[in-house]
Amino acid sequence: MAGISFVLFPLALIGGLVGLVIAIVALAGGKARGATNSGQAIAGLICSILALIIAVDLSVQLGTWAARNSSVFTRFDKCIAQAHNRPAVANCISQFANDVRR
Repeated sequence: MAGISFVLFPLALIGGLVGLVIAIVALAGGKARGATNSGQAIAGLICSILALIIAVDLSVQLGTWAARNSSVFTRFDKCIAQAHNRPAVANCISQFANDVRR
């Protein structure tokens, strides 16, 4: 689940930015052509802003979590480098999981 979230944060940022630009262009173009119903463009603008806020918030939280756990990642890397058999690797993974949960 975390891997999927890690990939989707940047996509949400890009999608939110693209949606924001399209909504602004639609609003400006509609006013220039004298459109009287700009409801869909406004809805797109609001949804894009919300998507950007959520994506930025989650990205900051992920970055903060990674920064707090940098020593855990370093220990895991050293443990894996020193492991020469499957039980040792399994022990490294178990220790990493326990350290991250704390």
